[in-house]
Amino acid sequence: MRSMKSVAVLALVALLTACAGVDFVKPPDDKLVLGSTTKSQVTTLMGEPNFKGQKVSNGESVEVNTYAYAQVGGEAVFAGVTPARSVSLLYHNNLLVGKEYTSSFKADNTYFDPAKARSVKQGMKRSEVIALVGNPGGEHRYPLVANRSGKALVYAFTQTRGFSSQQTVLVVELDERDTVQKIDFNQIGQL
Repeated sequence: MRSMKSVAVLALVALLTACAGVDFVKPPDDKLVLGSTTKSQVTTLMGEPNFKGQKVSNGESVEVNTYAYAQVGGEAVFAGVTPARSVSLLYHNNLLVGKEYTSSFKADNTYFDPAKARSVKQGMKRSEVIALVGNPGGEHRYPLVANRSGKALVYAFTQTRGFSSQQTVLVVELDERDTVQKIDFNQIGQL
């Protein structure tokens, strides 16, 4: 089974080669509340997703729905990059438990400095992570994090040049006191 990260990269590459997708704006956080927003409420708000998948996290089945859009010739945050945006929404028992937004459009980009991301350490507070890396583009709750009362900040940035794509992802798991417990940093692909 493919990882969620590789599914997101494949979704963006597929869209970029086809220049497809329906343009969307990142939904406001108050419309996508983890633990209370249902899949049907999201579908009413955003329509049907471009891609659907499944994954297992902490022994629980999680549905992954991704909305994506790319625009050849649009204004990207970096020269030579085809601007694209996607949001992956993750459900457990039809309730939203995760959201991950990434954009290489200049206007709403989710770029973050990988060097700063590598500086995040266990024991830091949520406020320290945000001061260092910036505001996250997403968040996770159980079962996407091991601690049932914990949560995670999700940073993701994907960029594509031609047929090469790179995705940088930082997931920072916090306990109920907003203290960093676990850090997962990955760069997939190469430009």
